[in-house]
Amino acid sequence: MSRTVIFMVLFQLIFILASCEKEEKEITRSSPESSAKPEITIGSKSPTEQRMLMKMTSLLLSENGFSVNEISFRGSLNIRAALEEGIIDQYWEYPNTARVFYHHHPPIYDSQLALQSVSKEDEKKGVKWLKSLDLNSTWAILIKSELAKQNRIKKISDFVQYANKHDIKLATNEEFLVRKDGLEHVQQIYHFAIDKKNIISVESMLLPQAVKDSRVDAAVGVAPDSHIKEYNLTILEDDKHVFPPYNPTPVIDKETLERYPKISKLLNRLVEKINEKNFMEMIDQVEMEHKDVSVVAQEFLIDTGLIKSK
Repeated sequence: MSRTVIFMVLFQLIFILASCEKEEKEITRSSPESSAKPEITIGSKSPTEQRMLMKMTSLLLSENGFSVNEISFRGSLNIRAALEEGIIDQYWEYPNTARVFYHHHPPIYDSQLALQSVSKEDEKKGVKWLKSLDLNSTWAILIKSELAKQNRIKKISDFVQYANKHDIKLATNEEFLVRKDGLEHVQQIYHFAIDKKNIISVESMLLPQAVKDSRVDAAVGVAPDSHIKEYNLTILEDDKHVFPPYNPTPVIDKETLERYPKISKLLNRLVEKINEKNFMEMIDQVEMEHKDVSVVAQEFLIDTGLIKSK
């Protein structure tokens, strides 16, 4: 057999195999099994709390017939833009974050009124807010318990008096430095003076560590952080009520919700099962016991009857 004939035979075999592969892909793409599941993309900010809520949402929707994609974002502005631009369909947000950071209004110190306010304004933008969790993920000023005891510091006002007499260092995350309800607002309300060179930007999850290691004297972090207790830190009483409530709340693209209305019922059921106690226990399992977020989220959903045991 000549080389030309051999080449032609091989070419025909390759062509046949390629055609078969292409046909198989087309069949797979159009098969009922693959196209039956509606696809939804959900997002999360970086803190453990947010990752936990995204994972529980993902598992719950997957159990109920959705094909779910997950995307993580670093900050609030990025994830909000992703929702408005249709990159994601759903994520968990805080009404006062939306009111201050996106709508540019003063915070509201009643959680239900805050939710009503942002729901009404975001309706115009095609963003729907569902029920909030009974959980307040507010900001908090953290210091070492030893420093608090030695100087009789219990309230933020006490700390400000101490700080204004000492060359202290303060850490917070990048977002808190630019928010209208952020550090500048705290300084105005509490008459808190601090040199800019003594303000350090740190990733949220590392803020308690920065205080523990004495890299800073205080940090503005979030109250439901397991490391606060682990590192023997003290949360100062917000005696002038500078920090409004931040209740985690599912937000979803309006068109997506109209297309798949059962998402609302599923997320409302999830909200009803979560309380401050069980949620903090889940956060502790991830941050203290180093368990995987997916495992903790799945165990909770199974224990509460929201999904079946795998």
